[in-house]
Amino acid sequence: MQKSKKPIEKKGLWEIEESFKIIKSEFKARPVFVKTKDHVNAHFLICYVALVIMRVLEHLLEEKYTTKQIRHALCEYFCSYLEQNYYFFDYRDEILDTIAQMYGWDSTKKYMSKATIKNILRHRGKKQI
Repeated sequence: MQKSKKPIEKKGLWEIEESFKIIKSEFKARPVFVKTKDHVNAHFLICYVALVIMRVLEHLLEEKYTTKQIRHALCEYFCSYLEQNYYFFDYRDEILDTIAQMYGWDSTKKYMSKATIKNILRHRGKKQI
């Protein structure tokens, strides 16, 4: 009976090791010099929450993309203020298009008004996981 548990245990260990690798490499979580236990716990919590968010995104994207690809897409996505409450979005890729499609907004628009952006953000919580 114990022999059947071994592959499952090894798979679980592999997933834990991969998670720590992601925290260290993608989130660049290195030793931090903090003085109190509360600060250590806060640092660990931030890293853990970031990992959970990334895992949820991987799941929502049906594991088509690596953590590194998702992180890169999110880091590159930004906008520049033009004038009269209009913003210019100059980076798009397949990952961002997929996320936009999941949430029902048009990512092909390079120019968006502040009102349009607020409307997108207002509807962000309506997607069911």
